[in-house]
Amino acid sequence: MPDFAVIRIAKIKSAVSLQNASKHNTREKVPKNALPERLKANQIEVCKTTKQVMDLYNKKIPEKVRKNAVHALEFIITASHDYQGDWGKYFDDSVNWLEKNFGGKGNLLQIAMHGDEKTPHLHVLLMPLLDGKLNAKHYIGGHRDRMIDLQDSFWEEVGKKNGLNRGVEKQASKTKHNASTLKHEFKNLEAEKITFNKKVAELKKVEDELKADYNFEYRKIVFGIGESQKQEDLNYWIGEARKKVLKKQKDKENDYERLRK
Repeated sequence: MPDFAVIRIAKIKSAVSLQNASKHNTREKVPKNALPERLKANQIEVCKTTKQVMDLYNKKIPEKVRKNAVHALEFIITASHDYQGDWGKYFDDSVNWLEKNFGGKGNLLQIAMHGDEKTPHLHVLLMPLLDGKLNAKHYIGGHRDRMIDLQDSFWEEVGKKNGLNRGVEKQASKTKHNASTLKHEFKNLEAEKITFNKKVAELKKVEDELKADYNFEYRKIVFGIGESQKQEDLNYWIGEARKKVLKKQKDKENDYERLRK
C-alpha cells in the first residue's frame, strides 16, 4: 500500500474555540486515545501553554473584528500509519511550507507534534493576518479550487520529497469506491428504500381516508334528506356537512405534510 501525505485545515472563529484547540495540543485536555506512557514523545513549540497562546492572540488580534471573521486556522498534518520515512523531517518541511504560504513565522501561535497517539501528527495554530488584519480569505479563499491548489502545493513541496503520495481529490474520489464501501452504501440505500415505501403507503392511506370522508358525508346528505324539506334547509345541511368535511380534510392534510417531511 502506498503512503499518503495528509493535511487538513479548520477555521477557528472565536477565542474560546482557539483556547480549546490549544488545550488539546498541550494535553491540558487529554483525549481518550492518547497513551499516557507516550506523552513525553509530544513536542510543543512557539507557545508552550494555552495561556501563552491566548496572550499572544490577544496581543495580535486587531481592534476591530468582523462578526463572522476567522480568528485562527488549525492545520493537522500527518501521513499513512505505516510511513517508514523521517517523521521529523516531514514535519519540519511542513512548518516551512506553512510559513511560506500563510504569512511567515509572525502568524504562528503554536506547533504541537503528537507522538502519543496511534499515528504521529502535527497540529499548527496560526492567525491569518495580512497587513495587521484578519484575512483568511486571502490564504484559503478566493476561488472554489483554492483548497485543491493548497493540497497540490503541499504535496509538490513537502509530500513528494518525503516519499509520500498525494491523496485522491474529493471530486475524483466520489466515483471510486471499494467493495466494502459499495456494500455499505447498498445497505443504506435498501434501508432508505424501505422507509420511503413505508411513507408512500402512509400517504396513500391518508389520501384514501380523505376520499372516503368526502364520499360518506355527501352520501349521508343526499340519502338522508327527504323530498319535502325546503331548499333552504337542504342548503343549510349541505353547508354544515361541507364544514365538517373541510375540517377533516385540513386535519388529514396536516398529517400528509407531516409524513412528507
